[in-house]
Amino acid sequence: MKTILLITIILLGNIASVLSHDGEWIQFEKAPQDLLRGHEEDTFPPAGWSQEKTCFNLDSYGFGSDLMTKEIFREFELEFDWMLEEGGNSGVFFAIQTGEPYSYMTGLEIQLLDDAHHPDGMSELTSLGALYGLSAPLPHGKKNLKLQNMNSSRLIVKDGRARFFVNQVLIGDYSLNDEEMKAKISESKFKEMKNFYKKDSGHILFQDHGGKASFCNIRIRPL
Repeated sequence: MKTILLITIILLGNIASVLSHDGEWIQFEKAPQDLLRGHEEDTFPPAGWSQEKTCFNLDSYGFGSDLMTKEIFREFELEFDWMLEEGGNSGVFFAIQTGEPYSYMTGLEIQLLDDAHHPDGMSELTSLGALYGLSAPLPHGKKNLKLQNMNSSRLIVKDGRARFFVNQVLIGDYSLNDEEMKAKISESKFKEMKNFYKKDSGHILFQDHGGKASFCNIRIRPL
C-alpha cells in the first residue's frame, strides 16, 4: 500500500510540474494524455493522430479530428515545428471553445499551407500565415521567408495582438482589438457563426484538414 501511495504521489507531482502555469514552458510530449485531447472527445490521441517521440503525426482521410489542449489560455507564447505534405493544409487555432461540431466555428486560425500547391495559396486571406479569412500576412515577411521541409514557428498572443513567426521571420502581425475584429468578422463568412470568437481565452488546437502533417517539439508558456 505504501509503495502504491508513493508512486501515485510521484506521478501527481510530475503531472503538476508539467502543468505549471508560472510562466515556465509546458512541453506537450512529456504528458500528452494529461495535456491533449480531441476537439469534441476526451481521448488521446484522437482519430488519425499518433505520437512518435517529440512529434504528433496526422494521417487522415477525413476532417475535424483536431488535436487540442485540455488547458485554456488567454495570453501565451507557443513554439512548434511543423511539416505538411505537398499541397497540405492545416492551421493552429486559439480561443477555441467546445460545443460546436468544428473548430473553425469558434476560434481564430493561423493558416498553415503549402501555398505553391494548394488553391488557398492564391488568396492572401487564406495563404500561409494569414489570420484565416480575416487578415492577410505581411507581404515583406512572406517575401523574405525561406521554407524548409520542417519549419519552426512561434505564435505570441499578448496585449491584443497575435504575432506569427516562421523560421524566425515575422509573417503575421494582427490586431485582436474588439472593434477591429467585429468589423472584419462582419465582412467574412464567420458572421453567420453565432459563437465565433466570443471569448479571447480558450483552447489551442492543431487542425485535421485531411492528409498528412507533423507537429513536433510543441511547447507553450502562459504570459
